[in-house]
Amino acid sequence: RAAYKTPWLLSEADNLLFGVANPGLSRVDVLHKYLDHASSFFHAQQASGLVPTTLAALELEQVLAAPISYLFEDEDPGFRGTLL
Repeated sequence: RAAYKTPWLLSEADNLLFGVANPGLSRVDVLHKYLDHASSFFHAQQASGLVPTTLAALELEQVLAAPISYLFEDEDPGFRGTLL
């Protein structure tokens, strides 16, 4: 549960566990990269005909927003409310 509610705790996990260099991205950098990915995924799903209705689009948006909804939770408690 902690990994879901405060995912930034894992930002150093690869470095600590596997010795992989941390790319040094900020939360905002991660957010922008994820939004680019989510946008590409959403449009690919639309182009494939897998998002046939407005309701389906809204559901997909909610699914795509979930992984980042707590990204700033431990830094700014008000962020999640403004995101959703």
